[in-house]
Amino acid sequence: MMPRSQQPVVGSVRVQDGRQSRREVVELELENNGTWSTPVSGACIEVVCLSGTVWLTREGDPEDRFLTAGEAFASSLEGRLALMAFSPVRVLVRMAPAREEGGR
Repeated sequence: MMPRSQQPVVGSVRVQDGRQSRREVVELELENNGTWSTPVSGACIEVVCLSGTVWLTREGDPEDRFLTAGEAFASSLEGRLALMAFSPVRVLVRMAPAREEGGR
């Protein structure tokens, strides 16, 4: 069984231009050196660091990133997204169909 902190927390509905769409939201709590990854295909993904420091890498993206509390990263690049905690962290991961990216 997956730890509670790595299970999807909510699936929310967003209204944009009169259309409704499903947006998957996952809130993670990772201990120091904890990892999490997911494949991304046909979606825009946004990672928001709520606390701590997290390392973020994307398949096909030569640039890795570090996020600290209050920082965010968004991309529609397909491939695996991987996170690693450099301290205990809370991270919010949002996925939406890629066509919504321009409407934000």
